[in-house]
Amino acid sequence: MSAVSPSGSTIRDVARVAGVSLGTVSNYLNDVKPISPKTRVRIEQAIENLEFVPNRALRTMHGGRSPAIGFVVSDSPDPFFVEVARGVEDVIRSAGIVLVSCNTKGKQEYESSYVKVLAEMRVTGAIVMPSFEHSDVPFRGLRASGAGLVVLGEWDDDTCAISFDDRLGGQLAIEHLIELGHTDIVFLGGPGGEHQIEQRYLGALTALSPFSPDASLRRVDAAGVTVQDRAFLADQVLALDPRPTAIFAASDTLALAVLNELLRRDIRVPGEMAVVGFNNIAAAQLAVVPLTTVSVPQYEMGIRAAQLLLDELRPGHVHQQLLLKPNLIVRESTRSVATPGLEGPTNKASRRRPQD
Repeated sequence: MSAVSPSGSTIRDVARVAGVSLGTVSNYLNDVKPISPKTRVRIEQAIENLEFVPNRALRTMHGGRSPAIGFVVSDSPDPFFVEVARGVEDVIRSAGIVLVSCNTKGKQEYESSYVKVLAEMRVTGAIVMPSFEHSDVPFRGLRASGAGLVVLGEWDDDTCAISFDDRLGGQLAIEHLIELGHTDIVFLGGPGGEHQIEQRYLGALTALSPFSPDASLRRVDAAGVTVQDRAFLADQVLALDPRPTAIFAASDTLALAVLNELLRRDIRVPGEMAVVGFNNIAAAQLAVVPLTTVSVPQYEMGIRAAQLLLDELRPGHVHQQLLLKPNLIVRESTRSVATPGLEGPTNKASRRRPQD
């Protein structure tokens, strides 16, 4: 039986108009055999003229693979993940593959459910930032389906992975604050990407003792990933006794939510509270008080992840573990506690550890 598109045209009609065999059109649609450029143009012109829509679901039912890649992350609307997704899409679009975004909201049951559905869809592959501990259990079904897999973050398994040096990022942030004279600092975390957040926290801890034995780092975590959950952190920070003089947030979204709440409460930033974020999203530079932040190459991460995934589908692929380096971008949200007034941005820390 010929597959019929919504326009009423069939694959046989495409073959007739293009002047090629039915098998040649099938090879084109399923991308199983090379086709000459001239033949490809004739088939594509026939498909356009006939308004023929290939039945991808039928192809999948017959053992084919869905031309889609899953993007499973804890907060897909987050500007950080938007930039990563943009890099992924710029690579896979030329391969005729679409991106299916799955927002786990930092919940393990959501993550497991999405991965299961993607495996059942027989997607080409998936790019995943695991929310929880290093366990490949949620991904076994995906691998068993034959899909490729790239992990965003450190991974111990024999899997392609790409990550940032989160510990170094945490060290850069705390070294900067201590050099400015802050000794009472609070770290802000929350659900979603727990492993990455923990690494940033551990990096922050390791930066304390070499600089100042009197410095302390307390920690407060948001209850959820909503704007309200993040903004409520400002109340928790201000309730600490003694009140800290500086904040290091595990993400820019956390930092900006708290920074805005501090300004609403007439808390001067950086006069009374210095704030450092992580990721360097576009909004960090455009904030009312531009945010000092640890910069990571988000768009590049998306490009490299997509390239790894496409390469994984080729014979002879060797798994790679890539590590991208962060860099500190200093803006107006931090300054020396000993100097009155607002200082402008400085490149001191950036010169100490240049961006790769």
